[in-house]
Amino acid sequence: MFGTPVRASNPAGEVFFQVEVNVSPLGVELLYDKTGIVYAKDVQPRFRTLQSLVLSELAKEKGLFKNPPTLSALEAMTPNWGFVQQAYGVMTFTPHARIETPTFPESKVPCLVDIQLKSLEISRSTIRPVWKLHYLGQPPSEIDFEWAPPKPAGDELEEVSDVPTAGGPVVTLADPARLAKEKAEAKERIRMAFEAAKTARTTAEQMAAEFYDRYDLSDSESAFTEWLSDSDEEDDS
Repeated sequence: MFGTPVRASNPAGEVFFQVEVNVSPLGVELLYDKTGIVYAKDVQPRFRTLQSLVLSELAKEKGLFKNPPTLSALEAMTPNWGFVQQAYGVMTFTPHARIETPTFPESKVPCLVDIQLKSLEISRSTIRPVWKLHYLGQPPSEIDFEWAPPKPAGDELEEVSDVPTAGGPVVTLADPARLAKEKAEAKERIRMAFEAAKTARTTAEQMAAEFYDRYDLSDSESAFTEWLSDSDEEDDS
């Protein structure tokens, strides 16, 4: 799984050993743009699994180290691979890693890439992964429309009734679910109005009957006949 350690140093003068790693690409699709690898939440478990596997195998390779470290020691000196949280909760690809210069031209960026662990840079204080990107293709096309500006906040919402068509009639758009709801609400209001009217008439008839029982009326005196007759006609109908 591991190649022969090669002694090297970085521009800051830090000495480390570079160890080639023989593993396959992660088998993922990551968006790569001018800022680097774009955060993808679903891919992070792949990085954690690979990190755990590589460190476990590294701890078993006794021939790589003069004084073989324990797995816990390797884990303690290895920052998390993949994506890490920066200030204000922003997720970015970890700065504690190195990505080889892509072999595909800049004209292909942004693009989709797979990522492969190529080697480890092991120093006294840290283990840094070195990654290689594999070009997979261009990202899906985006919808490019010139959207109409929004109406001012004071404008009321109106139903669309003047959609222009190619010489055809005017098309009126309506939401069937909303119309059904308005219809049901209107029917319920009418039903309640009839119920209220029926209750009021019954109450009035009872009050008229009590009036007749209590008072004597002359022949010329009005006695609610015009309303009671309406009630009788309604009953006949």
